[in-house]
Amino acid sequence: MATGKDGSGNNKRSSQLMVLFEKQLQEMLWSEKALVEALPQMGKEASTDELVNALQEHLQETNTHVQKLEQVFKSVEKNVQTVKSLSMEAVLEKGKQMMQECEKGMMCDAAIIAVAQMAEHLEMAAYGTLAHYAEVLEMREAKDIFVQILDQEKNADKKLTKIATSVVNVEAARQEA
Repeated sequence: MATGKDGSGNNKRSSQLMVLFEKQLQEMLWSEKALVEALPQMGKEASTDELVNALQEHLQETNTHVQKLEQVFKSVEKNVQTVKSLSMEAVLEKGKQMMQECEKGMMCDAAIIAVAQMAEHLEMAAYGTLAHYAEVLEMREAKDIFVQILDQEKNADKKLTKIATSVVNVEAARQEA
């Protein structure tokens, strides 16, 4: 068991895990803000009503996630800061590239769903990790917020899967390249 500077083991707020927690929190705030910018562009490129609606709904949730992450910073008495998430940056760059390379229609919708799900999966991993860190660090409010956001990310992923498997991927498979 790691101990605090006084050797007691009671100094969790200055622990190595707290350092990881804060960095991950900063990266997630950057990621959510980047998604607030990227989701409207994905929505403009999408052609399927269900996908456009799902992206608009998730944009609203993502705006709320930004606010909730800022609330977590305050609850753990840290300054609100962002650190660029190289993983999310790579996913969003991949999305831009894919959208530039395809015509509007089912192929582009399939690409948008793929990129959106890559982002969702990154977020699910990060929020699951943050929830566990918060639990270990005895930050109940932060843990509850991360679990709530994680549930929303899972639901968004399920919705994208349904759109892909029921409409978009089936139609894209039927169309000539």
